[in-house]
Amino acid sequence: MRAVDRPPRREVSAKKKPLRTPPARQALPPFETIEKRAPYNILNKIVEHRAKIEKTKWKEMFWDLDVFKEPVHDPDSHSRVNIFCTMLFYLLTLAYTIYASILFMDRPAVTNFSLAEMSVVPVQHLRVEVQCSTPWGCTKTPRVESGKWVADGWPWLKSTFEPSLAMTSAKGKFQKRNFTRVPLKFSSDQSETIEIRVPGYFTNINSNCSAYGASCAPVLRVMITADSPADNGPLSIAMDIEPHQKKAVYIGCVVRKNDVNESVTYELFNQDLFYEGKNAEKTATLKIRMSQFAQVFTTLRPGSLPELFGEIGGFSATAMSVCGILGAIMNAFL
Repeated sequence: MRAVDRPPRREVSAKKKPLRTPPARQALPPFETIEKRAPYNILNKIVEHRAKIEKTKWKEMFWDLDVFKEPVHDPDSHSRVNIFCTMLFYLLTLAYTIYASILFMDRPAVTNFSLAEMSVVPVQHLRVEVQCSTPWGCTKTPRVESGKWVADGWPWLKSTFEPSLAMTSAKGKFQKRNFTRVPLKFSSDQSETIEIRVPGYFTNINSNCSAYGASCAPVLRVMITADSPADNGPLSIAMDIEPHQKKAVYIGCVVRKNDVNESVTYELFNQDLFYEGKNAEKTATLKIRMSQFAQVFTTLRPGSLPELFGEIGGFSATAMSVCGILGAIMNAFL
């Protein structure tokens, strides 16, 4: 056989070449450097990722407090007992809602009583009728001059709430006089009032005094009523003003408010009568004032829609607790 020439064998050095090591991993540059170097799309993704992380933290923090979170469906938590208790809860709540609504619609009207300052009452009007028991008995020093009767003074009525209302111009023989729409209202000032004054009395000692109000002891008869009895009630105060007397009458007011038909009425009544003293001379006064407090009767239908909703909500919370306890007992024994 012919020998084949082989190439000479290369001698391998016993010295091994060092392995090529990969370059050391460099730390990521800070976010500010990334903002400068990275393209816009990468930067946007980083910002969105960080915002998503922060949003997840807030969600975890407020998970227990969020009342508007969507319920998580868990089929394993449903059972026949739970379905039965849930249906029972809704039926009880619906039945009580119908019951409470019927009671709310048919609730009766009630009347409450209270006292209020008389300043809340508007100006009221009275009718005052005055008459002397004798023609000249309620005048001051009547006498005959030149064949005619004259006097130094006559009874007069004055309302400080309307100063033009007076009787000073009425002269001559004093007969019955009627004054309508005499204004009266409450005032803390005692000088503001309706005043009836008799400047003097003429007594005839030679007359027969067996009858009350005769010429030996004349009196001024006063009748006080409401100007409109149909609106202000049947007020009627009749009294006599005798010589030397100082009297005061306090008129009360009953306010009736009806919130159902939104109406308000004012009824006047005689509340008090006082003797304020005695005059040294043969004069007499009568002052008419309003009392300090008004009696207020308010008719209304109690309850409101927010109270109705609160009542139904309270019942539903109680029904849910009862149904939950019932469901736990049934799950434990069934």
